[in-house]
Amino acid sequence: MARRDGQIVTRGKRKWLVRWYVGAGSDGKRRYHSKLVHGTKKDAQAKLNEVLRNRDLGTYVEPTRMTLDAYLDRWLTDGACACSPRTRESYRWLLAKYVRPRIGSLRLDQLSPLDVQSIVSRMIEGGYSSRTVRMALAVLRQSLKQAVRWRLLSRSPGDGIELPKEASREMRALSAEEARAIRTAARKLAAAARAEVESARTRRERERWAGEAARCAQAAVVFDVLLTTGLRPGEALGLRWRDLDLEAGKLTVQQALTWDVATDKEGKRHHVPVLREPKTAGSRRSLPIGPTLARSLVSQRSVQAERAMKLGTSYDRSLDLVFANEVGRPLDERNLAQRYFAPAVEKAKIAPGLRLYDLRHTCATQLLAGGAHVKAVSERLGHSSAKMTLDVYAHVLPGEQEKATAILEAALLGSGT
Repeated sequence: MARRDGQIVTRGKRKWLVRWYVGAGSDGKRRYHSKLVHGTKKDAQAKLNEVLRNRDLGTYVEPTRMTLDAYLDRWLTDGACACSPRTRESYRWLLAKYVRPRIGSLRLDQLSPLDVQSIVSRMIEGGYSSRTVRMALAVLRQSLKQAVRWRLLSRSPGDGIELPKEASREMRALSAEEARAIRTAARKLAAAARAEVESARTRRERERWAGEAARCAQAAVVFDVLLTTGLRPGEALGLRWRDLDLEAGKLTVQQALTWDVATDKEGKRHHVPVLREPKTAGSRRSLPIGPTLARSLVSQRSVQAERAMKLGTSYDRSLDLVFANEVGRPLDERNLAQRYFAPAVEKAKIAPGLRLYDLRHTCATQLLAGGAHVKAVSERLGHSSAKMTLDVYAHVLPGEQEKATAILEAALLGSGT
């Protein structure tokens, strides 16, 4: 092999130093890279031929001593910049918990598919769910694909990894009777809080129970919105009064409430509310609302306006939120679920574990079971296509195949033949 291309030098029994030319450096001197190959001279020659072929094809990647940890730091800063701060923080957490402790110290260019597969094996042995395993590996594989695009790797060691089968997530939907029971329970909780106001002995107690009654009543309206519009919880909590036309009976989704992670001056991380525009065109939509919900929203606006007037400048009017805390700031979805939704579910004597998001599922299920056109349901949910709606909710349409069979039997075979 010509020296200008590369050379193979013996370094002991079954050890070969493979060197190849990679071009001139900034100082004009010739630059070489080398790799020690264990095996026969034929193995060393095969390695050199592979390197030179990749170099000639323009797919050659220079070796780097960068560790996977160092690379992931860079990727989280630059490679994941298109995602939201909340998503980036979730990537950071998944990598720190499941990936970095196991293979973070390995060199990026020496990372093998077996190293990546070992993460899957250890997580399964540790009892983690298939969903958690798939989430962690999805982030790692995404970062390794970016390393290929940045020419730090010739191919991704994350390709071809065997992942556990994805367990189907149980989707719960309420019957009409169960939904009515939750609505009734939520209003009974608000009535109970109002009764405490009447029996309170001190002003402080009256104010505390009055605030609780208002929060319970507001939560009941949130539940109604989720049940009848099919909005995602974040979309409902991001509604502004300017997005509602109560006289015309129309609601427009223009933003959603999300929570990002911020770091304060002391280095402590905490969640901050952020109102963002919908990610897709389908999520930005206008929906009709019925008169019952419209009346509830009118009452909600009246109570909120009274409180804002009482607090004056202490109330944040700038966000214009339909559902807000005592000072006009966004509601915490987790707090809403734990303090108001879970007690209503318990009072309605429904099995625990129901999520706010399941009210959206209930809306879709009731519409489809009632004969609503799948296209209309898809538009109400903000799905990208009717196919997506069918993929998620086809199981709630029992008897459809039987109906199809009966239609074909009558049309093509005739009765009694």
